[in-house]
Amino acid sequence: MSAEVSAPPRRTSSVADPAPSRPARLPEPPTLLLGAAVVALVGCLTILFWGALTIGVTYDEPYHVMRLQHWFDHGWYLLNDDLADGRAGEWVDDSFVYGPVATLLLHLANVVLGNESWGTVGTGADSYAVRHLGVATMACVGVLATATLGRVLLRSWRWGVVCAAALVVVPLWTGMAMVNVKDTPVAVGYTLVTLALVLLVGEGPARWRLPVAGLLAWSGGVLAVGVRPGIWPGIAAAYGLVALLLLLRRPGGPGPAMARLAVATAAGVATLVALALVYPSVFADPAWVLRSVFSSANYRGESTPRHTAPVQVFSVVPTLLLLLSLTAWVRAARRARPRSWRLDVTSTRWLLLGAQALLIASLAIAKGSQLHGLRQMLFAMPAVAVLAVWALSRWIAAAQARREEPDAPVAARWGARVLVAAVALALLTPTAVQARLFPYSYGYASAFVDLSGAVTSNDYWRGSYRELAPSLTDDEFLVCSGEMIAAERTYARLTRDGGRSPVERSRDCRTDYLSPFGPFRSFDVPLDEPVGTTFLMASSGSTEAGRLCTDLDEVTRHRHLRVHRMSVLRRCQLVLLDLPGERTELTPEGVGSEFLMGGWTGNPAHPGVVLLDRRGDLGFALPELSDERPLTVSLTLDNDVPVEVAVDNEAVLEVEPGTGVRRVAVPAGWGGVVEGGLVITLRAAAAGEVRLREVQVDETSGGRR
Repeated sequence: MSAEVSAPPRRTSSVADPAPSRPARLPEPPTLLLGAAVVALVGCLTILFWGALTIGVTYDEPYHVMRLQHWFDHGWYLLNDDLADGRAGEWVDDSFVYGPVATLLLHLANVVLGNESWGTVGTGADSYAVRHLGVATMACVGVLATATLGRVLLRSWRWGVVCAAALVVVPLWTGMAMVNVKDTPVAVGYTLVTLALVLLVGEGPARWRLPVAGLLAWSGGVLAVGVRPGIWPGIAAAYGLVALLLLLRRPGGPGPAMARLAVATAAGVATLVALALVYPSVFADPAWVLRSVFSSANYRGESTPRHTAPVQVFSVVPTLLLLLSLTAWVRAARRARPRSWRLDVTSTRWLLLGAQALLIASLAIAKGSQLHGLRQMLFAMPAVAVLAVWALSRWIAAAQARREEPDAPVAARWGARVLVAAVALALLTPTAVQARLFPYSYGYASAFVDLSGAVTSNDYWRGSYRELAPSLTDDEFLVCSGEMIAAERTYARLTRDGGRSPVERSRDCRTDYLSPFGPFRSFDVPLDEPVGTTFLMASSGSTEAGRLCTDLDEVTRHRHLRVHRMSVLRRCQLVLLDLPGERTELTPEGVGSEFLMGGWTGNPAHPGVVLLDRRGDLGFALPELSDERPLTVSLTLDNDVPVEVAVDNEAVLEVEPGTGVRRVAVPAGWGGVVEGGLVITLRAAAAGEVRLREVQVDETSGGRR
């Protein structure tokens, strides 16, 4: 493979390089293709930076703001319910999955610009805008590294530009580059390491090569492993491959080879030292080497079928570009000349690229590791883009050579032009689609998917919620990404569990500290606001409407030949779930959380559920009881401040500080909010620990219907 794409080395010393002789370099990309690549590159980078400023706060971003604040406060890059007395709880299975390097760099940028103070992570719109621009800038570094890899391996800056374009036209890359603080930095860091090692084993004795390669390897390793520790085996394999070449083949002679090996070793050691200094809770513990891999591969004990990743490739990669690339790879494989392979500079360079593209991704697929979208394999995309352009360049060169033959048939003469036009179209079409989706490039689905009529999530990441903010009201409870009650075909006043305590899935998205609306819209929610018979719900446009919901507003975009709804704002009637039996325990693991209606949190280190601030609601339906008879509801409470208990928005009891069972007398005629249901509100006199452990309804004081 490598022997077909390299030019003759320029000899600058008398020391022979063991690499095999090489044929002439590839012809430069045709003008049409280069022009299309430039337009696509400029267009996608414009979409990237403009979109970074206009897109909303996506799903994972507030979680990583919380993680970074805990890193400052406790030294652990974890969430609220992961900590017990400032340390990682025994129940936490992702202590070694994420690291703070990327968010720490973004925090530093915010501090320099005056949006934040050191050690206090901001949640305002300006702070998020800087983070978005910071991630976009990291992505641009990755694009430049991809172009440089193309330049080195294909011996042409013009082909390097085509490689960069092939990367950015994949909408998942550009969309994630606006907002993704955990996958984009890993992709960039991994690509910098690959580029550094490719330069390190190069033929020429250029003085700049060693220090530049060392700096790139160090910074890329710190960024990639410092964000996703479990990525280290791929980077370690790349280092091992280079060490093997330098020790066995000694390109350039023993002295230069040992100097390069010393630089690679120093970069690797410096990476580990920097990581241990930045995040000692993980990287100063030798166990991180294994725990990071197993924690990432077995996150939450879930898995996905092995065909998931290949299917998603067809779903999110532009169809024409994918088909052309696959055809080019098949053609290259069929036309490859068998030869005895040996470890040399050229082969090592291509193996480094192939390892980034395939090694970790293949292991994850074989393992069936949990996969939440192809964004988790974003790290492979730069290398895949270079490999795709290499295969296409060989195909184009062969087609052009046939066209120039004196007796070439008409089909051969036109074949090269058609092929070049098709590749140019494969770059320009997804660029245009991204412009129509702006700024939600990650909401792209391939033409293949659109033509099949398959339902797509469009905006699973919630970046379009920002456009719904003007339609919100101050006086209605708001749910973000609601959870459907399957039996009722409508929605509960709950959100889907998204990575934190299930006790918090009843949160009010107006005041939630992880709200995607918080940075752009403030709400005045009084403590005594009554529980309403309806609530607002923002959700992805692909979610089912629900039989008790009415659409109020929507965000739409064009994709290919269809209009797609990115997100929607609905007003839904309040529905309460049936209380099973007389007694219900409430646990921090989520038992009974379906009856919570906002204002609660929990931590597995302590029993029960706790008020987030001063108010919490819970509600349940009692289909077996008559609302014409009074009830007695027993609440098992631990409260260090006075608490007022209200039933169906009417105060019925004042509870003094203490621990024990409080019996609440519910008069006949209950069900004033939801017929046949009971809504209980707890309001604390001041912010303090108010813990609810159990709810029990005394059926004997009521009567069956």
